[in-house]
Amino acid sequence: MIEQLSTLLLPLAALLAHEDFKPNVQQTPELVNHFRNMWFLCVLFGFTHPTSTVTTRPTLKDALTQIAIKTPPIVREEENEYLTSALEYNNVIRHDYAQNIIGQHKETLTKYTPLRASEIKYLHHSHLIFLLTMHDLELLRSTAGFSSSLVTYFSNGSLNKHASVSGCMDSVAEKVRKSDVPFFYHVKILHRSCVIVRMISAGRLWTTMFLGR
Repeated sequence: MIEQLSTLLLPLAALLAHEDFKPNVQQTPELVNHFRNMWFLCVLFGFTHPTSTVTTRPTLKDALTQIAIKTPPIVREEENEYLTSALEYNNVIRHDYAQNIIGQHKETLTKYTPLRASEIKYLHHSHLIFLLTMHDLELLRSTAGFSSSLVTYFSNGSLNKHASVSGCMDSVAEKVRKSDVPFFYHVKILHRSCVIVRMISAGRLWTTMFLGR
């Protein structure tokens, strides 16, 4: 399965390399769903793990980076019940397989965000895949100099209301922020329904507030 999926990375990256093709700008709910599911599969099968056969091969890692740059934000503000509709009931995620390797995903996420070990211990396997996707996708974007999509993860009310998931998101965002040179983020969560994101870029301070439903 991994070899079959990896063969799709290069042609997909070549398609997205065209300047007139901008799915990250000209996005639709269906397009967002396709990209989101693709990244879920990449995480599920270990494509984006630092020691995978994909990320250790420069041509394939470059392809992943190109895809990441053109990927639209995978969290939409107006999507209700994101945790259930996009994650727990997502039929693209092979839940039987994900359940079998849930220990690996918990171990990886705990390594990235050790202060969240107590929350990670009880997360649903689909929530783990989402958080690992957030980490791996945004880290690829960040290292390529494209960091602005990080704030969109905090725009969805249903995600912000889940204390364990939103807390882990905060820690993932902080880890990605620390790896990013040109951009610096500060994320503050107020009562799990209001998120203030401050981004410093080129000496200027930008503040965005997201109000959850």
